[in-house]
Amino acid sequence: MQPQRLLCLDVSSTCVGYACFVSGVLDDFGKYQPPARKPAEERIRMIVKGIMDGTKAFVPDVVVMEWTDGRGDGTRARQRGGKTAGLAVLGQAQGAVRAAIQIGGFTVETVHEFEWSAGRKKDVRASELALEFPTYCALASLGRDQGYDIADAIGIGLWWLGKQKIERLLEPSAPTPKGG
Repeated sequence: MQPQRLLCLDVSSTCVGYACFVSGVLDDFGKYQPPARKPAEERIRMIVKGIMDGTKAFVPDVVVMEWTDGRGDGTRARQRGGKTAGLAVLGQAQGAVRAAIQIGGFTVETVHEFEWSAGRKKDVRASELALEFPTYCALASLGRDQGYDIADAIGIGLWWLGKQKIERLLEPSAPTPKGG
């Protein structure tokens, strides 16, 4: 059975893009972003509180969030002069959000970026969503999703809903009674 209320999160150490789906339809989306100048530990604490407040208000049947495995193509590390400390803070943020949601009694599923995005670049994914969702297009055109966190949260939700449909189609059907 498909969940009626789905919350999708693209968690980073500086902000969280979120998308809420009700009965398979995008209902709400946005970004929670604490002040950037706060130390990482305080930002993560603020992110967890903000996400938990929203989760408790929305009451999802399932939460799907992007998860890092510590790999990647090395692009960000090269852009930072080989520094990979950001990956450790990202892992802390994702772990803290996941743990809080589970402790709150909600079901959490994780998905790796390369799995749901099929390797497409963030700007391409965001452009595709802007064509499909005029309200996202308006928000993005105002520069309110520069890191594509909202686009990724929506994309995670669309991918997950599509995956659920395929899984239901592949489920073995119940045997038909004889004579019926």
